[in-house]
Amino acid sequence: MTRFLMYVFFAILPLFGVAQQPQQMKKDFVSAFSKGETAPLKTYFKGFVNMNIPGEKGFYPQNKARWLLQDFFEKNRVGLFSLKESGFSGDNYYL
Repeated sequence: MTRFLMYVFFAILPLFGVAQQPQQMKKDFVSAFSKGETAPLKTYFKGFVNMNIPGEKGFYPQNKARWLLQDFFEKNRVGLFSLKESGFSGDNYYL
């Protein structure tokens, strides 16, 4: 089986002081990526999403970002997912 290393950077717009949101966001993303599902992420895809997956790199409107990620999951079954890094860059939260 071919292994893909996927880097995804999601620049989430300012969180406006919601302390629990980053932890819930991290749980939701890890769960969705582990299962290869994009539906649970739709609430986080607002405006534009900065993505870097094999064959696609750039800022995409939310609908195209979801489509690209869903297409990736359809072509590449998830065997194992682990979150390597998360944190803040200015007002943006990234995974």
